[in-house]
Amino acid sequence: MSKQTTNKIIAFAIMAAMLFAAIFTLKKPSARLHIAKWNSMGTIATISTYNKNILPDIQRIAKTTFDEFEFLLSSWLPDSELNKISSLAGTSTEREISPLVTNVYFSAFEMMRISENTFNPFIKPLMNLWGFSLSPETKEIKKPSPSEIKRLLFTIDDVSLNGNKISLKKKGMRLDLGGIAKGAAIDEALLRIASRFPDDSVIINFGGNIKSQNAKTDKTLIRNPLTNGYISITNDVPKNYAIATSGGYERYVVIDGEKVPHILDGRTGYPAKKVTSVSVIAPSATLADALSTTLFIMGEEKGSDFLKSHFPEAQAIWIK
Repeated sequence: MSKQTTNKIIAFAIMAAMLFAAIFTLKKPSARLHIAKWNSMGTIATISTYNKNILPDIQRIAKTTFDEFEFLLSSWLPDSELNKISSLAGTSTEREISPLVTNVYFSAFEMMRISENTFNPFIKPLMNLWGFSLSPETKEIKKPSPSEIKRLLFTIDDVSLNGNKISLKKKGMRLDLGGIAKGAAIDEALLRIASRFPDDSVIINFGGNIKSQNAKTDKTLIRNPLTNGYISITNDVPKNYAIATSGGYERYVVIDGEKVPHILDGRTGYPAKKVTSVSVIAPSATLADALSTTLFIMGEEKGSDFLKSHFPEAQAIWIK
């Protein structure tokens, strides 16, 4: 990466275990940080604050919010609202979206539109085809054929979203908002927390997606997946911005002896292999979450142009 490019983008930590200490310097750096942890949406969620007295309340707010989002947006819960929408694919039947998550759908499909299907909320059937939903014990799989991939590749033209009503036009479509749902849940949780505790410093880390309230960023660590080492960078990060990272090095399948990363290009249906990871900061966790997937697929050159054109307020760094 050139020095000029590096000067234009800000690097962020990828390792969740170190994010609290490495990324944020809060209002009371000498005080003790209190942390609560629980499982949600198949991953680990943590919330931290220096005010011990509010920790049970802010954890309850965040947990309740995440549970609501999971009930509505989970692709794994059979009775989730999202799966009920998917069950109507190809019938031209419209279904109403709950007000709480309407913005999640609009944000996802807007990202799909402007990225020309790179970000693709209908990638789930292809994820299954490539074997990413199989048991971890499944070491080697067969590479899908071009015809199989083409059959399950859907575009923005295959969905209709009118107000809070949605319909999926083709049979076999299946929604998966995993590339944006955690970020959106963080934004909603912090809105609820701010309404009760507007002056306290709070950080939420949800599966590596992070956003803060009343936090000042001073120092960041970047995990280099190529060496398992860390790069320390001091910089000025906009207050209360969100951070998200996407990488293809931890989750993969093996095809013909080659490790194939789990992030699929929504335009082609094939795994994205241009970079090892990308970290993004943006004003909202929703945007950071969606952008990290999109920019991972695009790679540094096209991703940089995409940010300049559509999201100049966001910043990113790619590790090749």
